[in-house]
Amino acid sequence: MKTDKEVILNPSILARRELLKFIIASPFYGAMTGFPVPGFATPDRAIPETARQALNIFQIKRVARENLPIPVWHFIINGSDDGKTMASNRDVFDEWELRVRRMIDVSNIDTSVELFGDKFPSPIILAPVGAQQRIHPEGELATANAAAKRKQLMIASMMTSYSFTEIAAIGGPLWFQMYSSPYTEMMEHMLSLAEAENAPVLVLTVIRLLVATGKESAGFVVKQIKPACA
Repeated sequence: MKTDKEVILNPSILARRELLKFIIASPFYGAMTGFPVPGFATPDRAIPETARQALNIFQIKRVARENLPIPVWHFIINGSDDGKTMASNRDVFDEWELRVRRMIDVSNIDTSVELFGDKFPSPIILAPVGAQQRIHPEGELATANAAAKRKQLMIASMMTSYSFTEIAAIGGPLWFQMYSSPYTEMMEHMLSLAEAENAPVLVLTVIRLLVATGKESAGFVVKQIKPACA
């Protein structure tokens, strides 16, 4: 066995080592063997061409940033005021990790969750996002169609591009979100739309309007519609 000193003094051994390093790091080697290589181990830098190619939501975020107009991008990505609450939420989520248990059979697992008497296939919920037609011509209708195909819950924003009636016509699980307002007549009208489409749950976002900095979220409350509208 060659010692470190002999390796250093022998150029041919060093050359072979460098060649092996190059081959192992090559994408062609990875493609032939199926082993991951450094060139393929940077999903944070990858930009998928289709949604199916995305490994996580952050890759889709990169595509959005490169393709959406700047005003639309900021409409989606910005938080209230200085964005510290949004950043803090992200930091907390980053502390969570998935525990890898490779010897456990996960071929038949149940990820379903029950909320307000309804069962959904997973705890993934499409949060209310307004004015989606600024992102895609079909706006909330496209989102509702995608959610309905997977039987996933969608929360329709009060500020949608399409009416709540049009979104509800898709037929998937749907809740309705609205902002609190001192204008009682407007709120009653919005509630009547949700009630007419048999929306089972109302998501009430409580905000405080500010003159200089826009809006500041003060709370997030979920209430069932039916008892309130009885």
